[in-house]
Amino acid sequence: MTLVHGEDAALRAERAGEALFAETIAELDEVTLLQVVADAPSSKVSRSELDDGIDVAELLVRAELATSLAEARRYVEQGGAYVNNVRVEAGAKVRATQLLHGRYVILRRGRRQMHLVVAA
Repeated sequence: MTLVHGEDAALRAERAGEALFAETIAELDEVTLLQVVADAPSSKVSRSELDDGIDVAELLVRAELATSLAEARRYVEQGGAYVNNVRVEAGAKVRATQLLHGRYVILRRGRRQMHLVVAA
């Protein structure tokens, strides 16, 4: 990659790959963050809802990472739900203070299922 795209691009790609499943995803610049989640489905949520806080289980259902609230709660209780790659606990709320670059929240269920939530 270094030979084709240059050293800077290679370092950004390496850093993005490392951050994909780590809490350091919050440290990525906006362009790199969007590249990392480019293949993930996305949805919009109103900023006012995030200001009030949305139950993480409800957001998992809305993002189609769970088929029901009961299933979403099980994922959370079993430690399989993440917001910005930080494991969440039962009853957690997703808030505007968690927005990356003032606009994005990365929801993840398990190791592979990821969803980009965009504050509108």
